[in-house]
Amino acid sequence: MTLSQVGGQQQGTGVYLSCYDEAGDIIADFQNNTIGGWMVGVYTSESTEQSCSVALSSDCIGFDDSQSNVFEEYCSPPTCDGQELCP
Repeated sequence: MTLSQVGGQQQGTGVYLSCYDEAGDIIADFQNNTIGGWMVGVYTSESTEQSCSVALSSDCIGFDDSQSNVFEEYCSPPTCDGQELCP
């Protein structure tokens, strides 16, 4: 997959995976991709208030020119914690 932000502005999110509204699981595998030019290349988010989860694996190769390449957020209201998976 090639996913590029055009115009030279690091804004927006290339891929946003969120698990807040329904039960179930999101499983994503990012291998051999080209994702670049975004504020966040791939963003995942899940909350303890829902019966769902987000599982992401990435080889961290092919990310370029994004402020955050792969960012994972986990919320346990009222707070959220996050970490950069592919700096």
